[in-house]
Amino acid sequence: MSPAYQPLSDIKVINALSTSTTAIAIHVTRNFNIQFATDAMLAIWGKGKDVLGMPLEEALPELKGQPFIAMFTRVWDECITISGTDALAKLEINGVLQDFYFDFEYRAIPDDTGKTSCIIHSATDVTQRVLSRIKEQNLAEELSALNEELYSSNEELTSSNEELLESQQALQSTYEELIESDARFRNMVKQAPIGICIIAADDLLIQDVNDSYLELVGKRRDELEGFTIWQAVPEAADVYAPIMTRVITTGEAFIAREHEVILVRQGKPQSVVVDFVYEPITNMDGTVNAIMVLV
Repeated sequence: MSPAYQPLSDIKVINALSTSTTAIAIHVTRNFNIQFATDAMLAIWGKGKDVLGMPLEEALPELKGQPFIAMFTRVWDECITISGTDALAKLEINGVLQDFYFDFEYRAIPDDTGKTSCIIHSATDVTQRVLSRIKEQNLAEELSALNEELYSSNEELTSSNEELLESQQALQSTYEELIESDARFRNMVKQAPIGICIIAADDLLIQDVNDSYLELVGKRRDELEGFTIWQAVPEAADVYAPIMTRVITTGEAFIAREHEVILVRQGKPQSVVVDFVYEPITNMDGTVNAIMVLV
């Protein structure tokens, strides 16, 4: 025969329930005195068993100003159940007020008359779950903000690229116009009925020269192109090199009429009387970049 059934005493039942891993408390009277609390609930509160029998607001004074006492009052007065998820509660643990989040239920247990005899209070600490979700939300917001910044940067980059393309096209057009202008200018120099020689201002290298000028100085083209003006016509350097230097420095043209100059033509010194001009060619900033000699 099996042993006779022996029901547990109330004390043994309470002792057994108190070790449950589920956070449960039982509150009696309208002050919500703590009649019973599992070890799990005491751990949530950060309290010991000395709070048993105390009114809830006395045991947990930090609840003052938080919504929970008002909810307890409504549950007691109306004999109803109120539950919530992810509820923020500020609890004092080891003397430090800390934020926690709970899923909870306050369930009124009626007596024979339908009035509340006690409230069963259960809670589950979901702080880590909520904090993880908050962290994910924050990361999502940061990512969204970064995406917006990236989108804005891409729009700015696209706009800059379009402006750059327009600038490149404008520069290309200007360059082509300059090429055409330079070609027209060089063609004009070649066809001019007077002698023309264009000399770089920085190193005095001969940049361009027409046939009329070659005929005047009695030189071949290969004796001038690639040389400085005074290498090509050294016999004129003593008199005219200082004048050309002054034109480059001041940017003022020099005009000479009926000047006699000794030129070595076909290897023979000859006296030649010429009218000529040293005309400065300037950059946009006014600096001289070349001298055009018109003879």
